[in-house]
Amino acid sequence: MTDKQLKLIYDYMGWEESVNDHPYPWGNAKELDSNHAWECVQEMERRGEIISFSDFVWYEYLTNITTSLFPFWLMNPTNFFNCFAKWLNEHKRHVK
Repeated sequence: MTDKQLKLIYDYMGWEESVNDHPYPWGNAKELDSNHAWECVQEMERRGEIISFSDFVWYEYLTNITTSLFPFWLMNPTNFFNCFAKWLNEHKRHVK
């Protein structure tokens, strides 16, 4: 994951401090795992953006993944956060 992708996620979530010592120009990166993914899902629900994210992921990725395996694919933190960062980048362009 790039610094830019991590910054998008951190900015969206309001995260500033880290749980490890990996330095980034804007702070320290967390080890993003399934617990952090769940926090992101809860934040999207709170903001009323979960449907936007779901639609984005569905149309952006489903063509390359077997439908029955899709939920398991998305539950992988690496896949989730790559999708989340890509959605944030696209979403940010359209919301301005």
